[in-house]
Amino acid sequence: MADICGQWLTPGVRAGLDGVDAARVAALDDPDRLVRLARVEAAPLRHRLTGVEWRGDRLEIEGWAALAGVDGAALDSTVGLVLRERLSREERVPSLTRGGTGAGSFTAVLDVAALPAGVWDVHVAVECEGARRLARLGSRREPGAGVPPVRLVGGVVAVPFLTRSHGHLGLDVGGHVVRIPAAVRLTRAWWRGRRLRVEGQALVGEEAAATAVRHLIWRERASGREHRERALAVGPREFAAETTGLRPGTWDAYLELGLGGPPVRFPVKVADADALGRPLRWWRGTLRWGVVQWTVRPYATAVNRRLSVSVRVATPLTVARRMVRILRRRNCESFATTTRCSKVGGDSPVSKGL
Repeated sequence: MADICGQWLTPGVRAGLDGVDAARVAALDDPDRLVRLARVEAAPLRHRLTGVEWRGDRLEIEGWAALAGVDGAALDSTVGLVLRERLSREERVPSLTRGGTGAGSFTAVLDVAALPAGVWDVHVAVECEGARRLARLGSRREPGAGVPPVRLVGGVVAVPFLTRSHGHLGLDVGGHVVRIPAAVRLTRAWWRGRRLRVEGQALVGEEAAATAVRHLIWRERASGREHRERALAVGPREFAAETTGLRPGTWDAYLELGLGGPPVRFPVKVADADALGRPLRWWRGTLRWGVVQWTVRPYATAVNRRLSVSVRVATPLTVARRMVRILRRRNCESFATTTRCSKVGGDSPVSKGL
């Protein structure tokens, strides 16, 4: 083995090594260190997550880690966290406010505002004898140790999460893979001329998110066509948008938010039916080319109470037939009511005639 190393382990090869390989090469003349290094590599890495919580805009992570059967204090080991972005593999090392030397507990503080958008997986790291051992943190945790709610940090959404398969801790900055708990509620829909003005509130978790609104999107239910209107913030959680130019069909309303990652949209929910404006009707066209009646009706869907708009176009003949049907229905209902009352009273003109 010494002959092989003497031939191939050149200074250039040595300079290209890192991590445990560099530690092995540095210990070639120290058999005792080689033995310690082998024990470090073979020892099971024990770890546990004890708490995760927000401290302002910083995420505080507590836990402990140790190499089983290895005296970390005697070998001058260090314990901490490493964040690794899932796609780029970029790494960030949070600062420690407690622990770090020896094997045991630690408290790491993560500056979320300094993280680029992406999905960051949290690893516990133990370095000893020049070797670094990594393991995903979170699969073993104290009872009751969960993740805190979503938070907006500098206009970017940060969602701590635990993976479904193994319960590993991660942080989604920008909302890439984790569903964002947000709510968009309609407060008022009314007409300004022939423009439908929609006003509402946008929340991400429990935080106001009107500054993140981008567009009010109308999606036609049958064809999937979309119509976009710019939405503006009019308060910390209030937004407003105006819509015109919808073609005939049934259109569902969504609010698009920019939260630091890909744009996300949420359905606009209607809590109070009184907030909806009345249907609007108008005639358009000329006598030569034909006149049609446009009817635009905002309403809340029976399921989930989502804001939708029905746009219908009818010719004068269709409108006349509709009016005849309405009159017939009212006459039938009136006659049925009168007949029912006569059966109860017995002395009405209708009952005497019968």
